[in-house]
Amino acid sequence: MESLLRADLNLRSLEAEFPNFKFYAYASSDQSIVCFACFNSNKENILSNWEGIQGIIAGKFQATDDRAKWNYYLAFFTPEKLPITEIYRIQNDRFCSRKLIFDKHVYPFDAEHIQQVLSRDILGSSLKLDLRQIPEQFNSSLSEVLTSVPLSHNPIDKDKRRAILSSLIGA
Repeated sequence: MESLLRADLNLRSLEAEFPNFKFYAYASSDQSIVCFACFNSNKENILSNWEGIQGIIAGKFQATDDRAKWNYYLAFFTPEKLPITEIYRIQNDRFCSRKLIFDKHVYPFDAEHIQQVLSRDILGSSLKLDLRQIPEQFNSSLSEVLTSVPLSHNPIDKDKRRAILSSLIGA
């Protein structure tokens, strides 16, 4: 299963602006996903600085990148418990990136551990595919029907799609 890799990004601007935080950057192997991990042992520092951190990420990193904002992640780690209302407020903010909160994080903020945590949560690297044999009674010609459906937007093809769907659902 794929996992995130350490990204070769210059984080000095973040470190200079927020010296009480520790930062790591990760990316997927094809560079389509970028994740910034931020650690601070004090929840108040996270609550008062998360918007500033995302502002620097938006201006410094996203402004020069063609990836959509939903391919950027900003993960905050702290050993303290954040109020659930603040977690929701941060995670529901749509500016710049998706936000992840790892409060009550009692493990060391080392690069390898954080890489495992983020790979699991962002890429689902802990998921296992269970291949099962499809029972004979469930085999159908649905795939044959679906491959014959016309996809253009002309009225004749739309009528054909409507007829195929009606026959499938029995309408």
